[in-house]
Amino acid sequence: MSQRSRLRPQAVSVLLFLAPFILYFPVALGQQIFFDGDISLFYYPLRVELARALSEGRLPFWSPGIMMGFPVFAEGQIEALYPLNQVLYRLLPAYRALGLEMLFHLGWMTLGMYCFVRQLRASRPAAALAALVLMTNGYIMGNLLFPSVLATMAWLPWSLWLYERTLA
Repeated sequence: MSQRSRLRPQAVSVLLFLAPFILYFPVALGQQIFFDGDISLFYYPLRVELARALSEGRLPFWSPGIMMGFPVFAEGQIEALYPLNQVLYRLLPAYRALGLEMLFHLGWMTLGMYCFVRQLRASRPAAALAALVLMTNGYIMGNLLFPSVLATMAWLPWSLWLYERTLA
């Protein structure tokens, strides 16, 4: 294989970040959403309230429309102060923001795993494979119904990368 036919490291990084957007392209395009189980019963109603509050220029402290009234801001899983959510739910309808939030976290996790495995001095193909396996493994696929778990998992490879980098 010639030098010109190889992908640049930046191109590999971009492709790995975009892999979930490609895999779930109907969600990325806003044609479908992740909507089953806990998403439909818990996360989506909270995200709707978050989007409503942010569009009104306030934080969602209390919602009288959820159950008999619900302390939305006190619920940690809404991630009301998370910078990504501040941007997405302020600018987009809740269904679009939720799908993009989840795809962003899948992409961020995939890219983080690639960087972590490269930090361990593995080859680019091996690191890319590790990243794709992480993105599509059963644990992650099973937790697509739990946006807060996915958001937390997205930072794990980056934490490992930073730890390894600090030791190096």
